[in-house]
This record gives sequence, C-alpha cells and structure tokens, in this order.
Amino acid sequence: MSKNKKTSTDKDLEAVIGNIGELGDMTVTVTTKYLSSLEKKGAIVNGKPVPHKDFIKKEGFDKLTSSERSYLYYLREKETIREAYQNSKNWDEVISSVVYIDSYESMEAFIDLVEETYNTSVKNVEHLKKLTGCKEYKETEKVKLQEVIYSARYSKYYRTLKNAVENGLKYNQLLKLKPEMYGLPNTWKTWRELNQYKALLNAIDEEFSIGEPNISLLPNLRLVAKELEAPYSVIMDAYKYTRTTNKLTFKQQRKEIGNKVRVKFPEFIKAKGKAWRKDWLLEDTEVYDIAREDIETDYVLALSQVVLKDITGEEAKCGAEIEADIREYFNEELEDLKELIVNKTNGDTGYKKEVYRAES
Repeated sequence: MSKNKKTSTDKDLEAVIGNIGELGDMTVTVTTKYLSSLEKKGAIVNGKPVPHKDFIKKEGFDKLTSSERSYLYYLREKETIREAYQNSKNWDEVISSVVYIDSYESMEAFIDLVEETYNTSVKNVEHLKKLTGCKEYKETEKVKLQEVIYSARYSKYYRTLKNAVENGLKYNQLLKLKPEMYGLPNTWKTWRELNQYKALLNAIDEEFSIGEPNISLLPNLRLVAKELEAPYSVIMDAYKYTRTTNKLTFKQQRKEIGNKVRVKFPEFIKAKGKAWRKDWLLEDTEVYDIAREDIETDYVLALSQVVLKDITGEEAKCGAEIEADIREYFNEELEDLKELIVNKTNGDTGYKKEVYRAES
C-alpha cells in the first residue's frame, strides 16, 4: 500500500533505526541518501539546488517524496540565508528578514549556518543570543528564539521520521526515532504543541493521506494498520488528530504558504532582472528593504486574489502582470492555497469566498 518501494540505499536507514547509535551516524546516512537521490532526479546540479521555477519546468517536482521536497526546500533556504549573512554580517538582520517563523526548514537552515559558522551546537536561547546578537521580539511575530531552536530540531527529526515511513519501516521501528536524539524535550511548542506521538501521527497521515477530507478517497485504515504493523487504535488516533489539527490551524497553514512566497521572493527578483520595477529597485539599502517588503506583501495578497479568481470567477484585483507572475513563479504555492481552501469548504464552491474572508 505504501507508494514507494524500498531501494538499496534505504537498507542503511533501516539498519540505523534497527540498531540505534549516535545521532550523527543517522544524520549522515539520511543526508547522503537525500543528496544522492536529488542529484539523480535533477534537483541538485553541481552541488547546488536548482531554482524552483526551473525545476518545475522539468516536471521533476512530482517525482520527489515528501521528505525529499522538505530537504530540497531546506537547501534553498540555506543558500538564501547564507547569501543574506555574507552581505550584511548581521545575524539579527538576517533572522528578521529572510528567516520565517512558519517555515521549519527556514529555521533549520538558520540554526545550521550559525552552528557551522562558530563550529558549535546551539544549546539554548541565551547561547544563541551570545553567538549571534539576535534579539528576542516578544511582542511581534518576527521571531521567538526558543521556537526557532525547537523548529530547527523538529525539522530534522520529522524529515527523518517521514523518510522512515516512506520507506516501509514498521511502527515499532518508528518508535525508536526519539525526539531527544535531535535535541528536543518530551514536549515542545512551535506554533503548536508537539511530542513524539503527535509527530508520528502526522508522518503517518502524510504518507497514507489519512486526513483526506473526501471520504471516498480515504484509505482503508485497517490495511494501513496492517502495513505499518501498528495497533488499529494508533491509526484511528491519526485519523482523529489530523482532522482536529487541520480545523484548528487553517490560519497557520495559510500563513505558512504566504511565507513560502516571501522565502522565494529574492530568487524571483533575480529572475525578473534589474530592469524590473525600477521605481523601487533603488540603490539606497534602507529604502530598498522597505520597498521590497511592501512588494512581497503585495504578492502574498495577490496569491489569495488569484485563488479566488480560479474558484469563484471573480476578477483578481492585483492586475494581469502580477497574476502572470504568480502563475509562473509561485504556482506551487497557488495550488497549495487553492487545495487548502477547497478542503476547508468541503468542495462547496458556493461559499469558498465567504469562508476565506471570514478566516482572514
């Protein structure tokens, strides 16, 4: 029933999980597997991730597993953050401008670069402040440093967990992947509270589509339990949890999609060229940063307008030029947002527009 057959490289992962050793051994094994697979699929060329818009044109994105997509996104984030730090030499400016609080991969890339730069492991918030000079913005949504650390650790843990599920490992083997191996406590909080069991339920749902809102497409839960060699009660917990989570986190999911647009925006600007938007591409750094943030916000809002146009037929107020950019450069985010809204409204096109605006 699993969508992916086990390959020879997956045996390494199974061996590691079957005989748990040091975290470093597992990280190296899984990372090597991702890099090899992404290179074979054309997502990495000459050691660097291919820009999203170019990779989409090759129709390679659909060939990636969920964990591979996550790792590719992490690599792109790392390139963006590295470039931002090389330009500014200011970690606080970097974390406030190109690191997004609803992107686990973005925060993982940030923490990894800090640790690589100073050849150390970030121990806690105070240690992170000492290394980077980053400030704690308690009253804003810019960044909460403890969430950054937890999100970075969770990103690695969850990706390995997803990879294990994708490659057919069984429930008892999955339980051996402990959050503490990745520097996480028993329970931690990012934008929601998580623990090992909830993370496992999410990974099972992502592989088998247990949270599928269309009942006719829902997999046979008993067959899922049989394949995973898991108690049926676990699969039922996944079924209930993902539905509850999805209902409670519609706003966060929509915000995360918008943040993905922001993350890809520097790449988008480069693709458009220096002649684009001369009125705001100015030499003055401070003015440029303000203008860029405004334009990013315009495009995030435009994403919603284009979705509403596709769903309701209502003309997008962003204009034809921005709509064309959205469809060419941010098509993945467009489809994700469209799917989110369709699922939210259970396929009833009559009130999608009202639901979306009420949730805004």
